[in-house]
Amino acid sequence: TIAKSGRNIEYMCIPELLRLAQSDKPGDKELLDTLYLYIRANKSVKKSAEKLHIHPNTLFYRINKLKQILNISMDDGEDIMNILFSYKVLEVSGLHSLL
Repeated sequence: TIAKSGRNIEYMCIPELLRLAQSDKPGDKELLDTLYLYIRANKSVKKSAEKLHIHPNTLFYRINKLKQILNISMDDGEDIMNILFSYKVLEVSGLHSLL
């Protein structure tokens, strides 16, 4: 596989998402998990908040914070595609395990 071959594929990831994955700051993994679950739940606040065991307002706060950090739109299909691709890159490179 690519991960075992030693190839560096992280360059294909959204840089800000990569920085979150490499960060040691508390809460950055929560942000990564929040974004992934939110997108996988078709941006359903109710489903995402339930899966994350958080209040919907907490979810809104995290999503808004992610929008600022990543400079993305949750309504842009290309942004969503790039985010999901970046998550796969993070998973294959061993930087983040998908839920």
